[in-house]
Amino acid sequence: MANLSGSQIILSPQRAVYERALAITGGNPDFLIYEKTLRLEAVLSPGRNQYSFDLLQNNSSDRPGEIKLNKNDMMLISAFALNLTKQNSATDAQTGNNDLYTYPDPQFFVGAPASGTTPKEYLALNTVYNGSTSIKTSPVVRLDGFHNQVLRYVPERGIQKQASPQINDEPAQYGPWNETRGFYQVIPNIVIDGNENNSIELTLAKGDTTLIDGSLVAAGTAATTRNVLVYLVNGFVIVNGAAKGLKWF
Repeated sequence: MANLSGSQIILSPQRAVYERALAITGGNPDFLIYEKTLRLEAVLSPGRNQYSFDLLQNNSSDRPGEIKLNKNDMMLISAFALNLTKQNSATDAQTGNNDLYTYPDPQFFVGAPASGTTPKEYLALNTVYNGSTSIKTSPVVRLDGFHNQVLRYVPERGIQKQASPQINDEPAQYGPWNETRGFYQVIPNIVIDGNENNSIELTLAKGDTTLIDGSLVAAGTAATTRNVLVYLVNGFVIVNGAAKGLKWF
């Protein structure tokens, strides 16, 4: 791209995605385009090695913390992140009170067996980041077997545990930029059309997942909370882009 003087203009990755969204609409001002981050969640379970995340809204099955795409809309994905958090309990799926982690911090995911050699909680969670991610628009695989180590981000400062009960633990560093929130840029951009069946598929690496759910504390006794896997998907939404049948190929 060049300006009037003929000099080259370097677009930021986000600006480039926005420009592509404009191109898909043909520059029609009737289409609203805005940035959005989807949030997809799944509670982790021992022995389960595959998870599927639907990108489209379904009020009857969506978890309380999820943010999904309206089926009438179209979205251009610019980046996505793979995070961990906790839900309130085995029966309470709310995650809104808990921080996001961009890797299995061993000072936070501290669960351990009461005895024996079963891998600790944070080691069980390594099967997530040693696994892979695929993005599908059925039946087409848009991103195939993408290794999750690329999505693992270890911040300069993890959680700071305090010995005194009068002082709260200090959360791990998170942000302030997308890269320091664990986001990885997707090039070329994947376009999600609300008229189609869109999903993210996670496959864990082979390993011991006995404590992956976070059901034990460091002393080996029962924990109240449970571990949840979170995909954050950032990009630009074209409102009613799917309903109007915009072509993006």
